[in-house]
Amino acid sequence: MSIEETIKEAVIYCRVSDPKQKSEGNGLDSQERICREYAARRNYHVLRAFHDDVTGSTSNRAELHLLFAFLKKNRGKGIVVIIDDLSRLGRDEDVYWPLRDAIFASGNSLEATTIKIGNSADEIFVERLLVNFGAHTRRKIVETTKSRMLGRMLNGYWCFHTPPGYFYEAERYRGKVVRIKQDVALVVKEALEGYASGRFDRQVDVKNWLQDQPLFPRSKTGIVRPSHIEELLNNPFYAGFIHKPDWGINMQRGVHPPIISAETWQRIQDRLHGVNRVPMRKNLNDDFPLRGFVTCTCGNRLTACWSKGRSKSYAYYVCQKASCPSYGKSIKKEQIEGEFEHLLKSVQPTPRLLGVAERMLGNIWAKRSAHEDARVAALKRKLVEIENETDKLLDRVVSASTPSVIAAFESRIEKLEGEKAVMRERITDSSSPASSYQDVARTALGFLKNPWNLWISDRLIDRQTVISLTFQGQLEYARGEGYRTAQVSLPFRLFGAETVKNKVVPLAGLEPARLAATDFESAASTIPPQGHSGGM
Repeated sequence: MSIEETIKEAVIYCRVSDPKQKSEGNGLDSQERICREYAARRNYHVLRAFHDDVTGSTSNRAELHLLFAFLKKNRGKGIVVIIDDLSRLGRDEDVYWPLRDAIFASGNSLEATTIKIGNSADEIFVERLLVNFGAHTRRKIVETTKSRMLGRMLNGYWCFHTPPGYFYEAERYRGKVVRIKQDVALVVKEALEGYASGRFDRQVDVKNWLQDQPLFPRSKTGIVRPSHIEELLNNPFYAGFIHKPDWGINMQRGVHPPIISAETWQRIQDRLHGVNRVPMRKNLNDDFPLRGFVTCTCGNRLTACWSKGRSKSYAYYVCQKASCPSYGKSIKKEQIEGEFEHLLKSVQPTPRLLGVAERMLGNIWAKRSAHEDARVAALKRKLVEIENETDKLLDRVVSASTPSVIAAFESRIEKLEGEKAVMRERITDSSSPASSYQDVARTALGFLKNPWNLWISDRLIDRQTVISLTFQGQLEYARGEGYRTAQVSLPFRLFGAETVKNKVVPLAGLEPARLAATDFESAASTIPPQGHSGGM
């Protein structure tokens, strides 16, 4: 018999319990190496290796399915399936034995590097002992792990995946603890409180709003699904509770920080179950732009409301502080807003000072442009360094022969490619300013020259921007008298305007040459660009 006739064909099956072991460890590589050495000693020709990263308590594994498809395709060849341990094929008796029998029934054979697998009574007896022992070990590990997790949760520590808005952070003495991920948590908080208050009338409204929030996690297809909203609204974890009914833990206070109050969470549950349904509120600020910005002489902020008369509704501002002499006495909307518009029109620097502002703005633009050019140059140097490192790694991949080394190089190259993409995007963004100097200067100086032009916008946020950028602090209004002394904001103070009882007077002794560029830069940075909403 020739040497070629004695060579058997074989395949290798390797398995680890989860993807983390596959990505961070060398379990699969070690198993394959041991199996290949075993095959070499027996003069087997290895056709292929199959790698799974799924628990052995189930037979629903992608690579295992491919293995049986391969055996079916090569039926009649008597292929040897090599594993380094019985537990690789299955961790439970009801998983291992059906798979073993299916391999033998298809005319192939199963061999392990640690034990002889056969059909004699003694061989099957030993095999059953090892399989049962492996199953017992797995169940014991599960029981021990669950017991420790239960004890930890009884102490207030969550042990499962964190919901959106949270992440795990390792501490020296407490292990992994849950922390708030601030940027995502702010989005989650607004969504939850919005539904509780009635801002979002239906769950689909929450879904649509979150779909427009890029920070909120979503499915692989980039969609926020209705199931995500249901989980979000029903999860008491956001109110600071641990709730795991199947483990006997019901609404126990956790040590993690809450994102919303327990009261807010309860209002959400009431809405979900049809109790105390909250009607969707209209934003009163749309009708009353000065609401929240103007105060009474007592210091209390004026509220606003519509009052229904016999034939129509009337709009009023009013002080609701019980101890105030003006308590409950209304001020007509057209009166208080008309006086504000008169006040706003009077806020104008002189043309000479506007010329100084334009020159200073040009100097600031030039300074920032030079800084941005230096930043782009640094980014380009960094990009060249990354490209050089990538080229070196590609050369090493070509010369490497060990699969694990090649995989490590390829992983590093993939990471560098991601860094290159980010670097190129930063360079492109820095090289293409959002607005030209002419646009910025026209918008900034146009606002300084006459804030009234932005106030007449139909958008509420534009009007609120005018108030916050033109005046410093709250505006005080005395019923029957009008606005008290109003202090204008930094840009107008720098350029010679201050309002005193509805009049604008120049600041005595202020010379244009003494204006600090840094002060104007700070002021100019608060002015919204052309076409922007102007929100602060």
